[in-house]
Amino acid sequence: MSRDPLFKTAMRFGAYSGLSIFIIFLLVYFAGKNPFTSGLMWLGTAVFIAFMSYGMRFYRDDISGGSMTYWRGVLAGTLISIAGYAAFSVLVYVFIVAVDPSLLERYKTEALDALEQSRDMIEGKVSGNSIGKYIDKAAGEIDKLTAGTLAFSDFLNKVTGGFIFSLILSAILRKSKPLFDQQG
Repeated sequence: MSRDPLFKTAMRFGAYSGLSIFIIFLLVYFAGKNPFTSGLMWLGTAVFIAFMSYGMRFYRDDISGGSMTYWRGVLAGTLISIAGYAAFSVLVYVFIVAVDPSLLERYKTEALDALEQSRDMIEGKVSGNSIGKYIDKAAGEIDKLTAGTLAFSDFLNKVTGGFIFSLILSAILRKSKPLFDQQG
């Protein structure tokens, strides 16, 4: 499969996007913010969409002779997403384990604080104790979080979003082969 030009293109642009998103992660981190809870990480999504779009366009125009079916575009975008976010998740995991293990604890603390704030808001509006049980269960899951589970769940969430973006971009970037070659 590694000889497939689509696969090579996806790995190339996926690697570019994963490294670029990790650089944004580092910039947010060194700015003193938690990259997992900072509102600045939307920049990573914008960078990812740009790389996915450019990678799909590159495949269509430079590899596939100017045409790309919708489903081939979805495949290209999804592979770029998997490659990019796999690279990003591995780098984040290594960063948490080797550079700053306290980042995980800060994330847990902020997530638990947000959960408690939502408990206060919800319990005032909903009668009964059923909501509290779900919030307690979520708090227990946050306590069990490790660097690996955080990186893996982030990977799954981002790949799901990447798949959705690939559906949209494929509709925009698809291009049929001409029925007749025009030679002048």
